[in-house]
Amino acid sequence: MTQPLVDVIIPVHTPERPIARAVASVLEGTTADVRVLVVCHNIDVDAIGAALGPWAHDERVELMAHRDAFRSAAGPVNAALAAASAQFTALLDSDDEFERGAVDAWLTVQRRDHADIVIVRERL
Repeated sequence: MTQPLVDVIIPVHTPERPIARAVASVLEGTTADVRVLVVCHNIDVDAIGAALGPWAHDERVELMAHRDAFRSAAGPVNAALAAASAQFTALLDSDDEFERGAVDAWLTVQRRDHADIVIVRERL
């Protein structure tokens, strides 16, 4: 994979989370060079890979292992932030999803406004 423009971090701690849906929401309909860093928090990477189904084999998806003694997402998020190499970074919880085309829309706003950061609207 070439250097991504956007790294999307998704921490996950159990294969019961809808991780495949979260990853699909990042990748489907996105034309920008994006990488999804799925951080497997205190769980075997293979278990999360199985939960991802075909997305586990997508070159834009990277599974990272992170082990610590905490139940907080802070550890895996910080580990992924340290591993991120893209110009922009976004965070998505494993039970959430982006709207189709969201990443490309954010980049359009960033380019138009020459923004260092784009704060996006959250919809429940």
